[in-house]
Amino acid sequence: MTNAPPERWEFSLLVDGASKIQEARGMSELYLGARAGQLIGRPLVSFIDEGERLGFLRYLARLLVRGEVETVAATLRTPAVGIKRFSMAAKRGDGKRNWWILFSQDPKTATPGTSLDASDQPYASEEEFAALTGAHDHVKLPLDITVFRARALSEGAASSLSAEQRQALDDELGETLMSHAHESIVARPAAGEYALLHRPDKSAAEIERSLVAVAAQHNVAAEDLEIVRETRRLAPDGATLALMREMRGKLQARAAAEVVVAPPRRRRWVSVAIAGGAIALLLILVWIRR
Repeated sequence: MTNAPPERWEFSLLVDGASKIQEARGMSELYLGARAGQLIGRPLVSFIDEGERLGFLRYLARLLVRGEVETVAATLRTPAVGIKRFSMAAKRGDGKRNWWILFSQDPKTATPGTSLDASDQPYASEEEFAALTGAHDHVKLPLDITVFRARALSEGAASSLSAEQRQALDDELGETLMSHAHESIVARPAAGEYALLHRPDKSAAEIERSLVAVAAQHNVAAEDLEIVRETRRLAPDGATLALMREMRGKLQARAAAEVVVAPPRRRRWVSVAIAGGAIALLLILVWIRR
């Protein structure tokens, strides 16, 4: 394994902390399909293969914190060359918050020891989620953002589920949402809260039904899971973070209000017992009148 930057690279891009390209050198036009001047201002993350975008953002985050990172394997997806695998390294640029990202197919560095794998932390942070939406082409493909809140899994919520059962249900709900999400990216800003982007023709109601079906497999009824949701059309103004937090606040306030006004829910067996007792009393009164 080597952590040194490649001695030879096909092209290099100077990017800032949001991955926006400031300068391009080498054969960037050949591999990215655009002239150097046309790349300026475009986010590099938009050229990274969808399955590695979250990992790439975390790569940049390590650069911001540590100033240097290891050489990794990265996959680019562009109209010019399709899907292509590179060794990717970074070195400091001319400022405190920009770096040259180097792409190489040199055999000496073709098999780096680390890949852009985000499987150890499958959920995106709010900031990572917002960065990904900033790289999206909203004109080409409009997207909706939906925030779900499952009260049964929220912090401090009363539940008959054990900690292990809550974790198992949370994991499976997250996996289900990833299967519906654009680029399989889901944020979980708090326990029991999830945010995802999805195409407008995939309704939030349809996604909610899939969550209810998962809960049923864990013997949790829909009324006990207590899902609430909020959906908005995502605007290309870069205000995703503020929008997500506003939606979360509305759902939390709504859930709190429902707790105050809702009468305590009776267990089904209690209701059955009360109904049975009423029938028995009625039969006794009829027998006495005879």
